[in-house]
Amino acid sequence: MVYCSALNCQNATSGVYKNSTVTFYGFPLHNKPLLKEKICLLEMRSPFML
Repeated sequence: MVYCSALNCQNATSGVYKNSTVTFYGFPLHNKPLLKEKICLLEMRSPFML
């Protein structure tokens, strides 16, 4: 089972909080260039970055 890690989010892939409209994606851990690109994009979109 996968859970959402966003603040106050209760979406999950199964169980009580299953939400069929939400899709979870993993990080490409075996593709280092793509992993670095994804992390950079996340940092750019983060509301906590100044």
